[in-house]
Amino acid sequence: SRECMALTRPAIGRPESEVGMKDDIDAFRFAAEQGDTLALTYLGTTYLRGEGGSRDYAEAAKWFRLAAEQGDAIARSFLGGMYYAGHGVAQDYTEAANWWRCAAEQSDAESQTWLGRMYYEGEGVPRNYAEAAKWYRLAAVQGHANAQCQLGAMYGNGDGVPQDKAEAARWYRLVADAAVQGNAKAQKFVGLVHALDQARVLSQDHAETAVLKETMTQPESSLGKWVGIGVSIAIGVALILVTIAQL
Repeated sequence: SRECMALTRPAIGRPESEVGMKDDIDAFRFAAEQGDTLALTYLGTTYLRGEGGSRDYAEAAKWFRLAAEQGDAIARSFLGGMYYAGHGVAQDYTEAANWWRCAAEQSDAESQTWLGRMYYEGEGVPRNYAEAAKWYRLAAVQGHANAQCQLGAMYGNGDGVPQDKAEAARWYRLVADAAVQGNAKAQKFVGLVHALDQARVLSQDHAETAVLKETMTQPESSLGKWVGIGVSIAIGVALILVTIAQL
């Protein structure tokens, strides 16, 4: 049960207008050319997303590399993602794992999650479930929803950790609770988990399931407001919670 995690990061200092964006990019380019790490990373994100012009993965990789070599964790995380996807550089899982490890050791939760995936799948590193669980846990305790889902799955299956359904339930419940409280990343992964085997069986308490679905799909619900997939997420949360009750 391994979802494909997207290359996503919050934008850095994004201006509100196109004119402001161009001025901002020019200012950051000047600072980047002086070696400013934040500016280097910012330029990488603008080229990655095509802000203020055309998307250019090679240019994005160039600026991320300069920032990564100065030790910037976010740039290292992005550069790992570009090697993983083959965007602007030749696809290289080993290089992706190397850069994610650098950022993971700086406590970057996104990179820790990706490194956990690499160990789980044996991509760029030898497959090692115990190492996967280690990195997922480091990200999970920081509140990373995907890492929490994956760690829950590992406890449920006994992959790299002793099988412990109560511990699996604890991690799933953290994601479900965050989703109910309006955490967008948690909502995203709860929606994905709806399609996974963790939500495969409904409990005997059909009334509880119905109440959960009705409550979380109301218009005023934070889940119901989440554009496009509020209902499927709400159902996913309901299925997770009743599955937890079964464990």
